[in-house]
Amino acid sequence: MKPTAVLAVLAAVAGNVSASPTPSTGGDMSPRAPIQNGNVWWHTCGNCKCNHTGARENFSGATDCMKISTAIRAVGLSRSGAYGKMTTCTIFSDDNCQREVQSVGVHLGQTYGCTAFNQDSRSIKCYYNV
Repeated sequence: MKPTAVLAVLAAVAGNVSASPTPSTGGDMSPRAPIQNGNVWWHTCGNCKCNHTGARENFSGATDCMKISTAIRAVGLSRSGAYGKMTTCTIFSDDNCQREVQSVGVHLGQTYGCTAFNQDSRSIKCYYNV
């Protein structure tokens, strides 16, 4: 019996087996490229080993301006995807991403980084591959 005939019999019995690739794959069974993104988590401790109190995950391009508490003392950043793509953030001393006080980032050869800061910062804007 031909393989397509076997699949047709199985389809009749199971009601959910297809003898052809599903429309969602379009017949392309090759592995998909990994998702490329950046992540940032903010912490009230200076070493990123405490639970984070806020985050922006799985972003690409530029984030919006995000308000953070003045109690934040460190940010943890990660990156995934192609070689050369970076996650960076700029930390500001006001609520509207004005008055830059520090820049942080995860660069080539790194997948995660934690940066501590002493300033009473109030907002942050992050970038992935920008």
